[in-house]
Amino acid sequence: MKKATISGLILLLCFFSDIAKVEGKNALNILDIHALPENNVEMIISVLDEHGKPLKGLSKANFKVYIEGEEVNDFLVEPVSSAKNPLSIVLGIDISGSMNGAPITEAKKAASVFLDELDKDDVTAIMVFGSNVTFLSDFTKKKHELREKIQNLEAKDMYTWLYQATYEGQEKASKAPTSRVALVLLTDGKDDGSPKKEEDIIAKSSGTQIPIFAIGFGQKAEIEYLKRIASISGGYFLYTPKAEELTELYSEILDKLKNQYRIQMSFQKPAGNYVGIVALNYRGEETTTRRGFLYSRVTDGKEPIFQRNILEVLIPGFLIILAAAAVVGVFLIKKANRKKEIQVPVKTEIKHAVSMMVNKKIHPITLGNVRDFSQTVLQPSAVKGDAGFEIDIPPVPIHFVLIDNKSQKEFDEVIIARYDDERDHLFSPDKTYLLLSDNSISRPEEGREGHARIFKDRETGAYQIEDLGSASGTKYRENNLQPNESLSIENEDVVTVGRISLKFYDKRPMSGTTF
Repeated sequence: MKKATISGLILLLCFFSDIAKVEGKNALNILDIHALPENNVEMIISVLDEHGKPLKGLSKANFKVYIEGEEVNDFLVEPVSSAKNPLSIVLGIDISGSMNGAPITEAKKAASVFLDELDKDDVTAIMVFGSNVTFLSDFTKKKHELREKIQNLEAKDMYTWLYQATYEGQEKASKAPTSRVALVLLTDGKDDGSPKKEEDIIAKSSGTQIPIFAIGFGQKAEIEYLKRIASISGGYFLYTPKAEELTELYSEILDKLKNQYRIQMSFQKPAGNYVGIVALNYRGEETTTRRGFLYSRVTDGKEPIFQRNILEVLIPGFLIILAAAAVVGVFLIKKANRKKEIQVPVKTEIKHAVSMMVNKKIHPITLGNVRDFSQTVLQPSAVKGDAGFEIDIPPVPIHFVLIDNKSQKEFDEVIIARYDDERDHLFSPDKTYLLLSDNSISRPEEGREGHARIFKDRETGAYQIEDLGSASGTKYRENNLQPNESLSIENEDVVTVGRISLKFYDKRPMSGTTF
């Protein structure tokens, strides 16, 4: 796990004792404990309701923390953020022969969507298993490279080394570059031929305490084993008989991983073994969990480079130089500020489910929003216009107008995408974008403008839909479009991008869709 360095000292935390025990209906687990600078300790905890859904909106008032039975009053509770606590994921995929055909196709699609929904600071390692276990990558943020490796997978191995994959996946996860880590394991079969035995995996899962999210599907999946390793590791088991539902299961796992809590507290105790306890009080029901850890302060044993008498001479002179440099620095900054105002970049956040971007300016689209954003933008919500999309966004559909003859406004091309301020440079000022905030919608990448493209055929005047190589795909009349494949759409046709349905309407009397 991750090591933290503090002024030449390394704080190393090793884990011991039993896996967290859960009492009551809510599932509470301490997933990780590690050191922070200035004698602080951080816990990462997972809280699920009786249906396995993350409990959101909890605060310090819902928790009590104890170390060796002594209550800790001074602690912080906040939702985990990827910026402070990025994820490390080992993504394990079964490529045995039974996965051939629709199962491996749906598995590749689901894994690609999962990668696209991870945050930019999260890292992933790809592991495949069949007649052996192979890592296609080490931990990396380069999700486009990982998707390429996934898309090239073939399921044709004779055996299913499920136990071996679990073991090696945990080994890889134990060397993750971040403190938050999980093993996501997908299979449709039972173990066949693994050098490791089930009892080896159970012992390791209890010892390493790396949460395993086990996905089983089909009639032959080794369900009891998957349930067991998920339970004792503090992870979760999910099952579906249909490969087509794998994308939803991956999204459910990501929901659990993203909606965890961070507890930070001061830790002034000496090195030694300790037991931490977290108690949750939610709607009158109390749930507790515990986790043991070894807290130790380790040094490299080296003597300082300079002896004390030398330092006594050098430090005063160094402080004088430092003070002089500070005075000069302040003077230069003030001088620069008089010439030019310093511009601080502001992070753009999309808070609306549906927005549009014109000339690289973002405008929210909400029900009843008929403000005239600019002379080039239609009023796309309450005004339906002559052609456009009815977007299925609760509580009521929202309309995005493509043509409005009354105002003489028209879009010949619209790119459907998800906004990401880190990729703002990939959005073109010459393009119009329909921005959907759902995580199943692909963001722009080098060589890919977005998820899909809506454009008008110059000869017929009919609109067409084209998939731009999206991770979660584009459906038209329940058929999956191939990357860069385009088809004409007609009045009342339904197009599905990711998880979002768009119903096309065209009321033009002489449009290409009504010939």
